Order: sequence, then C-alpha cells, then structure tokens
Amino acid sequence: MTSRHPGGAPATNYRTAELLHAYDHLCNAASLSLALEMALGRVTDEQQRAALEALAGEVVDRLEGIKAAMERIRV
Repeated sequence: MTSRHPGGAPATNYRTAELLHAYDHLCNAASLSLALEMALGRVTDEQQRAALEALAGEVVDRLEGIKAAMERIRV
C-alpha cells in the first residue's frame, strides 16, 4: 500500500515536488548570492549600500525558504 499525503497524492510525488521546490529556492539563493558578491566590489555611496542590504535580505529569505522546504521533506 502506498503512503499518501493528506491531499491524496502519493507520498513519493509529494516529496519529489517538495524537493524540486527546495532546489528552486537553492538556485535563486545562489543567483542572489552571486549578485550580492558582485555588487560588494562596486559600493560607492549610501544609495547603493541600501540596495545591497536589501539584496542581502532577499538572500536570507531564500535561505530560510530552503530550510523550511528541507524540513518538510524530512517529515
């Protein structure tokens, strides 16, 4: 008998979808991290620094999303 997720989908399909979602977060975080690294070398004024800080906040948000998705997959 196949274990099922509360929504009715087989557990393996649910976990695959969650894994793909986590991978999407990981790719986005990697892209944001690269952009952040590139911007660090070009910061010359306060407006740019504020934009860089906002980008860093997005990276943190993506990493938190990855953590939450990985925790759901383990359950």
